[in-house]
Amino acid sequence: MLLQFVYFPMTVWGRENFPAKGSFILASNHLSNLDPPIISLLLRRRFHFIAKDSLFKNRYFGWFLRNTGTIAIKRESSDFRALRAALRGLQKRPIVIFPEGSRDAVRRAANRGQKSFSGIGFLAAKSQVPVIPIKIVGSDNVMPVHATKLRRYPVKVIIGKPVQFSKDDLYPQITYRIMSDIANLDIPA
Repeated sequence: MLLQFVYFPMTVWGRENFPAKGSFILASNHLSNLDPPIISLLLRRRFHFIAKDSLFKNRYFGWFLRNTGTIAIKRESSDFRALRAALRGLQKRPIVIFPEGSRDAVRRAANRGQKSFSGIGFLAAKSQVPVIPIKIVGSDNVMPVHATKLRRYPVKVIIGKPVQFSKDDLYPQITYRIMSDIANLDIPA
């Protein structure tokens, strides 16, 4: 992708943590609208994204999202329809989810104790597939919230080791663990 070389030279650690086969949930922090394309560059397989339903309102972008297997989710409520669709999708391919649900600057600044939704806990427990935490650093400098143009800035991506959860684990506890794992990922020395 030309934009990557021009605007965000990317350094990635932990690619070996992606399973060669089988499904998994990739859980990432969310700093910028650039995060989904960054993750797309990392994965060499077909996968589904879970995205807020308001992105589907634009006729053309909505068509693109539907045709690439993106699953719409209502963020304001427990969207069991979307969660069931995600469980079905996980039977075929990996899913990418941003547990924070938005690119909120206040949560980003705190970097800990982010508000997140328990949907990822539900998916991890019910699907019994591994969850891979991923932390993107710098994408908010390339494309800040409400920016109209890109700025050149390096992006760093740290991919954590897969974590498996039990069907008996509580969804909020799973979510907390995943969010902690994401926050604690550091660039290797």
